[in-house]
Amino acid sequence: MRILNKQFMKKTINYLTSALKKAFPGKIQKAQNYFNKGLKRSWDKDYIGAIANYTRAIKINPKYAQAYCIRGGAKHMVKDFKGSIADFNMAIMIEPKYAMAYSSRGSLKDSLKDYRGAITDYTKAIEIDPQDRSNYCNRANLKNNYVISDFKGAIADFTLALEIQLSDGFLSPTDIWIFCERARVKSGLQDYHGAIDDYTKAIEIDHQDKFIYIKRGHERECIADYFGAIADYSKAIDFAPRYSAVYTLRGRVKILLGQKDSADLDFCKARELALL
Repeated sequence: MRILNKQFMKKTINYLTSALKKAFPGKIQKAQNYFNKGLKRSWDKDYIGAIANYTRAIKINPKYAQAYCIRGGAKHMVKDFKGSIADFNMAIMIEPKYAMAYSSRGSLKDSLKDYRGAITDYTKAIEIDPQDRSNYCNRANLKNNYVISDFKGAIADFTLALEIQLSDGFLSPTDIWIFCERARVKSGLQDYHGAIDDYTKAIEIDHQDKFIYIKRGHERECIADYFGAIADYSKAIDFAPRYSAVYTLRGRVKILLGQKDSADLDFCKARELALL
């Protein structure tokens, strides 16, 4: 489910203001006040209070699609799944081109294990708003699960999400996660070189994340690049010298290279740290 953040609240309020000025000029201020109070309650994780305020806004304006959608999200958070999906359905009925309502309903269906229904909703959201890359990522995650198993489709969706960001001329911290997830799918398809490339791109964004070095080291083991794997595990140790597991990983690779004495030192270090 999309997180309610300040940028999202501002975007929603602006959208609401424009729509209501055209359709309900006499009701806009009162309805918007309740809606804004609901957003504040949602931000504070008071979902019951938020639902009450969204409901008041809907009573003033029964065709308030945004209030139905956001109330559906709040109901999802309190596990009122039937109420949640009813609100999303109502938002879509009022405003059939409301991308966020589809993506929110997709998130709900995902949590209810209706994976194919969720994919359908994320696909509709993408058709309406093809620049919202979160929907590509959400759909990719579903394609990558054991029920759907559309791994090539997952890679394609992660790639599209990255292309949207790259079109802006820069990469963001979110792209670390996308590169790593795409790498994980590639690894499952035994495209180890492709996985290594993606982990390398993630490292270019954040060169201090020990786990990315460990993951790339594992992929290098898979292609028998043992010296490269040791280099990655060593880099991870540079950033996290008290992380015992990585010494074990490096020691295991050293055994494969016949470096028994050095491997024993790593295993001893791993045991020492594990006891602390």
